[in-house]
Amino acid sequence: RSLNALSFKTGKHMSEKKYYKFEILTPKGLIFSENVIHLRAPGRDGLFGVLLHHLPSVVLLNDGMVDVHAVSGNKQFSISGGIADISDHYVQIITESAEPVN
Repeated sequence: RSLNALSFKTGKHMSEKKYYKFEILTPKGLIFSENVIHLRAPGRDGLFGVLLHHLPSVVLLNDGMVDVHAVSGNKQFSISGGIADISDHYVQIITESAEPVN
């Protein structure tokens, strides 16, 4: 079966939502909140990426750059460590500081 036949039979359209809500929080407040398609962040064990329906987890972060492929365009933030709280449809980074780079 082709994917189109399967999507027609199941009623699911191939262009289902592919983004999730992403936020960056610091002690100063909410720095960023948008729908994103993908992000890449500096974990303690190396860089990691997140797409929609990621396995729920909590990841310790190193200082570094967070690359964000947002629905509105690409963005980059410099963060100072923290944690990433990841669910299948939502990601929140909590960090001491975050500054937009571009």
